[in-house]
Amino acid sequence: KPMVVAGPDPITKGGSVVYVMYAAGDGLRVRASRDGGATFGPTRTALAGIYGNAVAGSDGRLHVVTLNGGPKGAFGAADHKVEYTVSADGGATFAKAMQISVRDEMLPFFFSNPSIAVDDKRGWLYIVYTRGGRDGVWDLAVAATKDKGKTWTRKRLGDDPACAIHMVPNVALDPTTGQLHVAWYDSRGGARFAHAVCTPGVAACTEAGRINDAPFAALSTVRHAPKWIGEYQSLLVDDKRRVLHAVWSQPVDEGGKVVSRIFHAKAKLPAK
Repeated sequence: KPMVVAGPDPITKGGSVVYVMYAAGDGLRVRASRDGGATFGPTRTALAGIYGNAVAGSDGRLHVVTLNGGPKGAFGAADHKVEYTVSADGGATFAKAMQISVRDEMLPFFFSNPSIAVDDKRGWLYIVYTRGGRDGVWDLAVAATKDKGKTWTRKRLGDDPACAIHMVPNVALDPTTGQLHVAWYDSRGGARFAHAVCTPGVAACTEAGRINDAPFAALSTVRHAPKWIGEYQSLLVDDKRRVLHAVWSQPVDEGGKVVSRIFHAKAKLPAK
């Protein structure tokens, strides 16, 4: 489950750091490079969870969120936790893990990567994660804090009983408007890759509809099969060109054969 994140170097205040993260027996490992990947520093363990995401802020801090759980609770368990940490010294040390999920929330281990975004300009930190149990009725919790986690504002995405399952969330922050873009898979209309936009601080979140044009041939929680949707998808805001990019996988019907393919789409954002 490797991830790569790049951002400004909080130590030199002038260079950049590339962080490589990967799963190991004791959690999510992090190694940092300050020479473009030619060499890497020592290994550090950021969090106990292995499924998650990370982002580097404009101030150089590395923010990491993971799901601390295991496959015994593959499709929902109350002893799982969504946890967050931050490094202010380029990955050399990490703050004590902070629990973001609410006590006794049912959280699935698979198809539920928590995702994270930071708005340094306005002071907001956002985390979105999947909630639900083995009945497949899963929704998304969008959490926001402006006081470093002392208090949280929460919004729910997925309150339509006709659209039961919501999974694999991802987020991207528009630094110009402060809006938070959220994408996920759900079962509306059979299946879709959906998109919502939240105002700063998640005061309101509005669904914008599906991103996919090609219809889904299936939506399954079976892993490692031809119709598997995978564990990750991605959103990216290109602020310079004012474009939102999305990359995801979905099963499609190719001559009667269902097979997963990788898709890309982009949309224009409001001008500055």
